[in-house]
Amino acid sequence: MGSALLERLLARGDGPVACLIQPQYREQAEKRATQLCHSLGLDPDTEPVRLLEGDITDPELGIGSTLKSLSSIQSCYHLAAVYDLGVDRELAEAVNVTGTENVLDAAERLMVNRFHYVSTCYVSGRHDGLFTETDLSVGQSFNNHYEATKYRAEVLVQERMRAGLATTIYRPSIVVGDSQTGETGKYDGPYYLLRLLLRQPQLLSLGLSVLSSRTAELNVAPQDFVIDAIDELSGRDDTVNEVYQLCDPAPLSVPDFVAALGAAMDHRVVSPSVPKPLARRLLAGLAQMGLPADSATVDYLDHPTRYACPNTQRALAGTHIECPPFESYVDRLVAYVRDNPDVGSEPMVWPSSTRSGLLYSRRGQPGERPRWIRNPALYTRIPPTRTRSLGPLVQRYLWPVSTGNSVRAVTGGCSTHGFIHRAPRQALCRGRIQSRPNWRAWWARTRLWRRFCGAKRQPNRRRAPHQWRQK
Repeated sequence: MGSALLERLLARGDGPVACLIQPQYREQAEKRATQLCHSLGLDPDTEPVRLLEGDITDPELGIGSTLKSLSSIQSCYHLAAVYDLGVDRELAEAVNVTGTENVLDAAERLMVNRFHYVSTCYVSGRHDGLFTETDLSVGQSFNNHYEATKYRAEVLVQERMRAGLATTIYRPSIVVGDSQTGETGKYDGPYYLLRLLLRQPQLLSLGLSVLSSRTAELNVAPQDFVIDAIDELSGRDDTVNEVYQLCDPAPLSVPDFVAALGAAMDHRVVSPSVPKPLARRLLAGLAQMGLPADSATVDYLDHPTRYACPNTQRALAGTHIECPPFESYVDRLVAYVRDNPDVGSEPMVWPSSTRSGLLYSRRGQPGERPRWIRNPALYTRIPPTRTRSLGPLVQRYLWPVSTGNSVRAVTGGCSTHGFIHRAPRQALCRGRIQSRPNWRAWWARTRLWRRFCGAKRQPNRRRAPHQWRQK
């Protein structure tokens, strides 16, 4: 979304623009900047786009004395954030909260005329009811660390806004691809469901719903609408010190959203309603099998908040900029996913500053690099961990992958069972993984054994053996 906004800023003559980028994306950023210059007829040698390698988690933004040379900057756009529903708390606080505070400090030192901050509608958390632009602290709880840290970041921004910093805040809802081309840079959020349905037969595709999904709304907005709105509102003086929710004023309910996806891909979709804990386990199991799924998305299948955007509608009246209905562009989203299956879903976050001490692994811990266990049928990433917590870790990441041999991980008295195609004979931390068929151990752990096979109840230590009862 940042590169799309950069194109609009250059097109309306707001260049040159200085962009803070992560070092590992330097080559990608240079290529994109060159493409923008050629498409807009700008000479790259005049540096209409200046790329600065930095890190917002650093108090000096990772650029040190270079920050003083940016005193001619008039406006600051802060879009950097870690958007990942399963993000760890430490990383979310470092990037979304501390990073935002560092950018605010830099903007005040540079004495910019205008500060633009891209927040999210989901600072609402799980507020039960209507949430508008005038709302922020309503006693809400949060689904994950992403929502909580974005809320705390907007609190900081609004404090600076009340203190005199000319600010405009934009709150997009769930952003999907372009409504005209379907193009997107990342498959996350609703794309997990879309890709999962595409993996299934056309005659019958199974979706997923929770018990209270019928009344929940799934508010999505296409990327081009969000960029158009920010481009329009950021260039006007009457939008200073205002908050704008860039969302769909008439969103679909969750069942209607799934039905629209099924109609666009010509699939017959059935979505059984299951309890929320079971839905989490199902999606976690699908993710471990390598299918497109994320258990963190379950919280949005019964999201209780409804979003209104009267301030946005009033400001954009007469500009022909409005959020299109989801049914009008869902077919383009589906077509783009079919034509581009290699687009990833990982967040583009890896703090480069060694002083921050944070290295991010999607399924690991902050500060730890992922470790890979070699398997002929599967590569499973396991972050380093303490020996005493290895058992639950193996159970989480290796079970269930596919039916086959059982895996028993023995580490300092901690053992667990899981299933993979072939058990890798490789040392893991201080323990080992042994190939050992153990179907009975798996079956006995389930409630089906006791329920349908008439097995005796487990002995109760508080009772004598003659007091054990037959089920």
